[in-house]
Amino acid sequence: MGQLLIRNLENCVIESYKSKARAAGTSLEQYVRELLTRQAAMTPKERLIFTRSIREKTVGTSIAMTKDEIREGLE
Repeated sequence: MGQLLIRNLENCVIESYKSKARAAGTSLEQYVRELLTRQAAMTPKERLIFTRSIREKTVGTSIAMTKDEIREGLE
């Protein structure tokens, strides 16, 4: 697994997350790891935007989507 170092965080931000981790009964590291993991997944709207951006870059492809494609992006 990789590691991530975040520099230049305000002390109040760090203390806020320490308090949240303590309230959740976990370490700061575990709390932030879970937070980042939850936020990593794309929302349906983000998937739709991403799909459209790929389609725009594909030569000769229309960006118009069928109803089924729209529904699929919202699932």
